[in-house]
Amino acid sequence: MNNFPHHIFSAFIDNLQAIVEHGGYTLLFITSILEGIPLLGAVIPGQTIIILGGFFAKIGVLKLTPVIIYGTLGAIIGDALSFELGRKYGYAFLDKVRSYLSIKVEHIEKAKAVIATHTGKAIIIGRFNPLTRTLTSFLVGASGAHIKKFWFYDIIGCVTWAVSSVLIGYIFGAGYETAAGYFGKFVLAGIIIALLILWAYRFINSRWHIFVRYDIFTLALVILSLYATFETIQDAVGRYAPMIHLDIAINLWMTAHIVPAITEIMKYITHIFSPTVFSLVALVAIVGYGWKKKWQQAALIAISFGGITFWTWLLKELIERTRPITGLISETGYSFPSGHAAFAACAGVVAVYLYCLHIKNLHMRELAITAIVLTSFLIAFTRIYLGVHWFSDIVAGYALGVFAASFAVLFIKYLSALVKPIRVK
Repeated sequence: MNNFPHHIFSAFIDNLQAIVEHGGYTLLFITSILEGIPLLGAVIPGQTIIILGGFFAKIGVLKLTPVIIYGTLGAIIGDALSFELGRKYGYAFLDKVRSYLSIKVEHIEKAKAVIATHTGKAIIIGRFNPLTRTLTSFLVGASGAHIKKFWFYDIIGCVTWAVSSVLIGYIFGAGYETAAGYFGKFVLAGIIIALLILWAYRFINSRWHIFVRYDIFTLALVILSLYATFETIQDAVGRYAPMIHLDIAINLWMTAHIVPAITEIMKYITHIFSPTVFSLVALVAIVGYGWKKKWQQAALIAISFGGITFWTWLLKELIERTRPITGLISETGYSFPSGHAAFAACAGVVAVYLYCLHIKNLHMRELAITAIVLTSFLIAFTRIYLGVHWFSDIVAGYALGVFAASFAVLFIKYLSALVKPIRVK
């Protein structure tokens, strides 16, 4: 492995806390600004970042007072910009973009009525509602409210919102430290991310109604594969590693049951279905779909394989697990997670989604899905048989590949809703 990029990455990891600390305040400030602006605020998770700021303040990465100050100032500036946009462009602008926000006309009219009679209350309460946070200041500006009145109530709302949001994260951080001792930090992190994904799925679908019944199965894949990924990471880096005995036992059994003819077949399969080959095929597919202007399919493949390439590399460099010494072929680099398993699983999910689900004949569809799943399992198995990976490497790689592809499926649907909004009649 080239030492130069490895040294760069090591330096990055050694200074990660300082990077998060300085970049965290900037990110918090910018997202707080953007969340108050129509259109941008619909896709910017400003409050989530604020809550995370409080969480990081509790565990010692950030400081509590600057988090509150940056969050408050960002919210005030964002609302001020939105207020000025409302004064300049009025309700006509909102009528043009409301389809992008999935807002009904009657909802806007109700908001106008509330602002006209209870301006101050609307400004403060609107800051705490994720659906109205991006619009309230704009509507107040469009209504012609006096700027002094706006500033008075908006500052009260922003300060209260920022402090309460940060404290939620801070309290959650206290609970995290306690729970991490029981579950393990990585497993708990996986559970938290899974809960955030579940919340985002519900929130997005309630707003755009873009997910259909079978997307629940995709969501289940996301959650289960995410948990499996973090469970294996915890096993790889934790002091208590329950899978290590299974890793050693499977490695020794495989070594004792090598068959020369099967070995040659395994070598052939592992070379044909390498991450490099998968990447080249994915690149060709991206170009092909792009040529046909099928942007969703092209984006799905790009995000899936781009994500699995990055996360596989990152985990290898972070964990630095050595390979078994019983390898039948020569391999370089770290062992955890298995790139072959990750790419095979990712390709399998993408293939099922893009091709198999469109096969009308039920038996042919089930046969195609079964063939793809078995092929991906076989590719992963070759790495254990050839002695270049531990069993837990394969589990982690496979789970990571399933997560990258299934998450990309849902994410592409979300992006499509933003690019081609569903018009509300």
